[in-house]
Amino acid sequence: MDLLNFTEGILEQELRRIEELRQYKALTHSQAEQLAKLQEERDAMLNQRFKAHLTPDDPDKSQGQNLQEQLA
Repeated sequence: MDLLNFTEGILEQELRRIEELRQYKALTHSQAEQLAKLQEERDAMLNQRFKAHLTPDDPDKSQGQNLQEQLA
């Protein structure tokens, strides 16, 4: 009988650990999605700002075009 109780106790601990790992996995996945979204937003903002500096109204257009060609 003691062996049965011991085994049940171990199984209960393992089930709790498994549930904790599932929760951490879900949290990590959620954070990864949030990070990817933030990175996309940052890239879009930087791209927009970069393009704003390469407008035809730029008095030094040739440098802007040269820079744009180098980055392409």
